[in-house]
Amino acid sequence: MKKPYLERIAEGVVIFDGAMGTYLFHKGVYLKKCFEEVCLTHPQMVLDIHNEYIENGAQVVETNSYGANPIKLRGYNLAEKTEAINRAAVSLARQAAGEDVYVAGSVGPTGGELEPEGNLSIQEARESFKAHIGALIRGGVDLILLETFHSRHELELAVQVARELDPHIPLQAQFTFGRAVFAGPEVYSHEAHEWGRFLQKVPIDVAGINLMGPADALEVLVILKQYLKIPLSVMPDSGFPKEVDGRQFYLTTPEYFADYAKNFLDVGAAVMGGCCGTTPEHISKMAHAVVNFDAGRRQTRFVVLENTVAEKPPIPYEQRSRLGRYLAEGRWISTVELVAPLGTDLSSTLTKAQELSAGGVEFINIPDGPRASARLSALVTAYEIGRSCNAEPILHVATRDKNLFGFPGGLFGSEVLGVRKLILVTGGPPKVGK
Repeated sequence: MKKPYLERIAEGVVIFDGAMGTYLFHKGVYLKKCFEEVCLTHPQMVLDIHNEYIENGAQVVETNSYGANPIKLRGYNLAEKTEAINRAAVSLARQAAGEDVYVAGSVGPTGGELEPEGNLSIQEARESFKAHIGALIRGGVDLILLETFHSRHELELAVQVARELDPHIPLQAQFTFGRAVFAGPEVYSHEAHEWGRFLQKVPIDVAGINLMGPADALEVLVILKQYLKIPLSVMPDSGFPKEVDGRQFYLTTPEYFADYAKNFLDVGAAVMGGCCGTTPEHISKMAHAVVNFDAGRRQTRFVVLENTVAEKPPIPYEQRSRLGRYLAEGRWISTVELVAPLGTDLSSTLTKAQELSAGGVEFINIPDGPRASARLSALVTAYEIGRSCNAEPILHVATRDKNLFGFPGGLFGSEVLGVRKLILVTGGPPKVGK
C-alpha cells in the first residue's frame, strides 16, 4: 500500500511521466483530433503509453485529460462526454499504475480568456473546472495537477474549485510563460517573481513550472525557491530548436535533460517530470540521474566540526614574490605564455623560457590543457621553468578534468613544489567540429 502523495514527497524526489499529447501524435494520432477522446476510441494506445513511462522509471502517471473540459471539448462536439472521457482517463492510468504508482488528474486551462480581458465569464469557467476536476476526483485520482497555466486569475479560480470539491486532495499547481514574448531577461525575471509572490497566497500543496526548456525552468525554479516553502515541481519540455549553420538542432537530448535534472535536485526540486516533446527515454535518463543520487544524499548525515586547524596569518602581497610586489604597487604586469610539450621532452620549452628571461620577461604563464589537448603536466612544466631561469612561472589551474577531491590535491602539489602563483580557470571543452 503506497503512502499518501505528500508523505511520499517528504521522503525524496518523485518522478512524473513525460508528454502524452505529443507522444500520441508520435504514435500516429492525427494532429487535429481530440487527444483526450483517444481514451474512449483507442484506450489500449493510452494504456501502453502509461505502461511505457512506468517501465522507464515514472512513479506518477498523469491522466490523459489535460484538455478534457466542456469548453475545449465543445470544439469537437464532445462536451457531453466530459464525464466519460475523464473517467476513462483515470481508469486507464489506474490500470497501469497498480498499487505502487500514483495517478495525477491532469487539468489544463479552459482554453478561453477570462473576463474582463476576454469573453469567458467567471461562472462559465467555474462550471467548466467543476465538471473537469469533479470527474477526475470521482474517478479516484491520488492528486490534482493544475498545469500549464498562463493566467494567475484562471489558476486561482481552478484552485478555488478544486478546494470546494475536495478540501483534502493534494493539489499541485504549475504555470508557464515564454521568454520570447517578453522584452528581455529583466521582464522575464520580473514575471517569475510575480508568480512566486502569487503562489504564496493560494492554498496549494506543491507549486512549480512546466512547458519551459530546462535552462529557463532552472532560472525560474531558483526564483520560486525565494518565495515558497512548499515542495517545488519542475517539468521541462524538450526545448526549441537552435539554428547552427543553417540547420535546426534540438539540443535537449535525453542526456541533456538528465544533466539538468541534477541541477533541479540541487536547487531543491521535490518533483520532476517531462512536458511536451519528452519521451519515456527522457524520463528514464532523468530517473537514473536523480533517484539513486537523491536516496544516497538523504542517507548522508553532515556534521559540522569545530575548526581545529591553526590559521596562518596572511603574508602581505609585497613580501610573497615579485608578482605579489608588483600587484601591491599597482604596477602593469606583462606575461608570456608557454605551452607544455606534447611529450616528455622539456628541453625546447626550457630553452624558450631562458631566452625570454634573458630578454627581460619576468613572468611566464603555463596553461593547463591548452586547446583541450593532452600534454605534459602544466605543474611540472611550471616547476622546471622556475628552476631554470629568473622568470616567475604562473600556473593555470583548470577545473575541467578535476572533481572536488582531485582539485585540492593539485593545489597541495603546487604548494609543495613552490609554484604558488596561480590563475584559476574553468577550462575549455574538447573541440568538436569547427
